Amino acid sequence: MSTTMRRFGRRIFLSTSACALVPGQAHERDAAAWELLGRVQHTYTKAVAYDLDFREKSSLDASTFDPYATSWDGRMACLEPHHFFYQNPLPENSRSKPARILCGNGSSVFNFSAAFHNEYIEEVYSDKHVAMRRTQGGDMFLRFHLKYVEVFRNVAERKQKEPRMLGQKKLKAFGREVECAVVETYPSDGSPFLITERLWIEPDTNRVLCLNRHGYVIAKGTGRRLPKVIDRTYRWRVLGQEMSMDIFRFVPPKGARFVEKFTPLPPRFMSYPTR
Repeated sequence: MSTTMRRFGRRIFLSTSACALVPGQAHERDAAAWELLGRVQHTYTKAVAYDLDFREKSSLDASTFDPYATSWDGRMACLEPHHFFYQNPLPENSRSKPARILCGNGSSVFNFSAAFHNEYIEEVYSDKHVAMRRTQGGDMFLRFHLKYVEVFRNVAERKQKEPRMLGQKKLKAFGREVECAVVETYPSDGSPFLITERLWIEPDTNRVLCLNRHGYVIAKGTGRRLPKVIDRTYRWRVLGQEMSMDIFRFVPPKGARFVEKFTPLPPRFMSYPTR
């Protein structure tokens, strides 16, 4: 039996049966892995509200001395389809710059960037259901949403080789130690740079608390394959149907100034990311 749900102006049909999510793919030895992935997908697809903190570290293998190895953190919240919030870094983090705040309150999007001279702009939109695609700040939030949350809404339907259970393991993140079920998957959906993913899942809630992605990049000039690892951890405040609206009220940071359009950065800064 299917449930019709709205996802940013489009409809997604989800079967509540884990077996129906992956017809003909589950084998007896992998039944537990498929069943758990199905529960995760169902949990995230039915949720229309979430509030989470994330931490991510992305780097090449230590032996390559990757100069672009980086880590960052932030907070994301969304009440679909047109209320959203993003802040980097986390409020409790002592770092103050660079900083980005995106806030969609149902009628406009506020976009603050410390990198752009502590300026913020307001983008008013008439159609709430396209706010994320037709505003600069909304489009930026949508990219984060697809990367950090939407990825779990098709985790059991992705074209992949047989997943396998790696058992129960303890995860330490955000000051907590949680017993998680770990599933390793082998995506075969066309990405040439992704080899394996490991999902650390809290069994009682079916929430993903950590995602490890192992892949590689191609070095410029030499063409060498360089191993790359991404570790992404989550702290979920809300994942369900309702949440407080307070977070969607934009409060300009101290010293921020409103402008109609961001002042352009000097050319030497344009190659740096402005998360």
